[in-house]
Amino acid sequence: MGMEMSKNLLAEKRHRHNHRVSEKRRDGFLKIGHYDTWEVDELQLLVYKNRGFFLFPNWSNSSEYVTTEESFDVVALQSKDDQDALKERCQELEKEGPLPKLTRELQFQCNAMGTPLPFLPFSNDTERIKCSTYVQDLSPIKNIDDKKAAVHWNRHFVDGINIWPKLPVHFRTYIRKWERGQRSKDLFKSCKSGRDKLAELNSIKPAASASAPQNHSNSIPLPAPMPQPDRQRCTISSIRLLETVSLELFLQRQGRNVGGMSVARMLLVYPARNAPARRV
Repeated sequence: MGMEMSKNLLAEKRHRHNHRVSEKRRDGFLKIGHYDTWEVDELQLLVYKNRGFFLFPNWSNSSEYVTTEESFDVVALQSKDDQDALKERCQELEKEGPLPKLTRELQFQCNAMGTPLPFLPFSNDTERIKCSTYVQDLSPIKNIDDKKAAVHWNRHFVDGINIWPKLPVHFRTYIRKWERGQRSKDLFKSCKSGRDKLAELNSIKPAASASAPQNHSNSIPLPAPMPQPDRQRCTISSIRLLETVSLELFLQRQGRNVGGMSVARMLLVYPARNAPARRV
């Protein structure tokens, strides 16, 4: 869901909430059974134009509300310094040629925030490399002012193609991430001697003994393998056990008492089907 669609859905939800609250709390408010209040506005104006009176005296048309500076949905987050720096940079870019054409989503963000280009977080390799070089050229990272960095970035580095305007919060979040990456790189470099020694040890092959036979077999003695039972006898025993259990379940269902009877006794009294004959 894009930004424009989200804004429209929030506006519709806000309108319906205000309408329900007005029906519940405001005396004399018209209960029209729907949320299309602009249709009632047109009906009011049409009846007043033709008949000279208001059809719903307690109804207030939307045009009667005063427009204020209060904003909903999309709120501009940039400061005046960021705004002025970006405008100056865009004026310089327009001298070289028209600004790049934006997508509908980005153009909506520009219109909502009142800027020629949208403020976007660091999202491509060109911006990351430029930011890494820019941060390294500045004073120690703890003394970097994110507000001044955003103003300087918007004034000198923005091109509207690969490098986009930034807010101070974009610098704060990305510098923390960049600092973690730098610490990992420094730790990897500091461990180079240890990694080289470990690689050298792992590359050493043990020398073969002169008295030991030179063969490629494993020199570690292994225990003898486990004895393997006769598969045919195991299969016959498994079949006899399954037939015994099935016979016991069958007798229990038939109501016969088999409690306390051993398996051998049960096989003598009720021999299994297809069981081999016993020698006497």
